[in-house]
Amino acid sequence: MPVDLVLVRHGRSRENEAYEASVAGDPSLYTEEFRKTPSRAHQLTETGIKQAKVAGKWLRQELGDGFFDRYFVSTYDRAQQTAGYLDLAGAEWEIKRTLVERSWGDLGHIPLEEQLKTYAEQMERGKGDAFFSRPPNGDSLNDICNNIGALLMSWRLAPVGERVIMVTHGEVMTCMRYVLEHMDHYRWFELMRSSDPRDKIHNSQVIQYSRRNPADAGDVREEFTWTRSVCPWDETLSNNLWTEIAPVARYSSDQLIKRVEDK
Repeated sequence: MPVDLVLVRHGRSRENEAYEASVAGDPSLYTEEFRKTPSRAHQLTETGIKQAKVAGKWLRQELGDGFFDRYFVSTYDRAQQTAGYLDLAGAEWEIKRTLVERSWGDLGHIPLEEQLKTYAEQMERGKGDAFFSRPPNGDSLNDICNNIGALLMSWRLAPVGERVIMVTHGEVMTCMRYVLEHMDHYRWFELMRSSDPRDKIHNSQVIQYSRRNPADAGDVREEFTWTRSVCPWDETLSNNLWTEIAPVARYSSDQLIKRVEDK
């Protein structure tokens, strides 16, 4: 396993902008041209470029130039732009298909109002099973977690002690959290339903995982044991502090039954 893994979400994109406007009641950004544009091709807004530059400055100041050994980025345009605007000295980016955003299928190119009207039954059903349900012709979060599991297994063949950065997407990072922080879907639902902005993954959010104890450089574990989450362009939106990852939970037979029946 790498000794350090840093995940960076892409900056605010045209797709983010259009969807957020539709949630606020304005679907006007869903023009004919916009609807025809595949999700992978939506680029950063001016705000997104600024966010990426601020994230890069934070990484350089906090970790230093030359910190990383390997650089990975999603195939999507907005992620590649973000990686470039981080402006990390000496970076040589590898484009990884395994880091692409979850596909929202038929929902991905239409505003919220149209989603609710055309796919009301599927969306209502998905509310109660948001982790496992798939949008029409799209992916579930569970699908993304399976991809990440395969990616993590491949790392075990990589040189020990590498420091890795990945520029990717919000739901990929959500699934990374699910896997690396030993969550189950009950804990995931708690985070998704939280109204605390510090529980969210904002554009250009940075999440770092480490096997090295931040308080004792000589203490290096076999698995990622510490994590911190920072939103560099507004640190009030994130926790910013290193925390220790809880170990994998284990339950007796009676605890399993009680856990399910009491949910």
